[in-house]
Amino acid sequence: DPNFTSEVPGVQWHKRVQKWQVEINLKSDQKKIYGGLFTEKAAAEAKALEIQEKAGLQRQVKPVATLSELPEFHPKVPYPGVKWRQPEQQWHACCAVGGSTRNFRVRPKDHSEAELERSFQVAVAWKKKQEKEKEKSGKAVKSKVKPGRKQRK
Repeated sequence: DPNFTSEVPGVQWHKRVQKWQVEINLKSDQKKIYGGLFTEKAAAEAKALEIQEKAGLQRQVKPVATLSELPEFHPKVPYPGVKWRQPEQQWHACCAVGGSTRNFRVRPKDHSEAELERSFQVAVAWKKKQEKEKEKSGKAVKSKVKPGRKQRK
C-alpha cells in the first residue's frame, strides 16, 4: 500500500501495532539501532535521519519506483524454469535436484538489450547444468544397491 511506505531507509510500517517503526541497520558491524515506534510518519522519518547522522551513515532519501514504472522483459526464445522477476529486476532460474529446490538469480548490469540477453544466457546455462546433475543423480540412485543386501534377479 503506497500510504504505508517510506522512502527513508530504516522506516517501515509495523502492521501488528499500527505504527511506524524505526530500525537502522549498521552494515559495518552487523548491528541494528532501534529508534522506536511513532504514530506519525514524519516523526519516524526525522528520527531515522537523526540516528543515521549520529551513526555517521551517508544515506540519502532514495526514490522508490512503483511496480508499473519498472521495465518488463521477455526473452526472444523462452526457456522453461527461467523467468524475469519484475519486482526484483533480475532473471530467476529454479530447479529441483535430489529433493531440494535450487534457485539462481542474475541481475543485469544495465537494461541494454545485450546485457539482458547475456544475463538471461547465464541463467539458462545454470539451469541446464542443474538438469544434467539431476539426470545423473536420478540414474545413480536407480543403480545403487545397499551394502550387505543381495541384488534381486
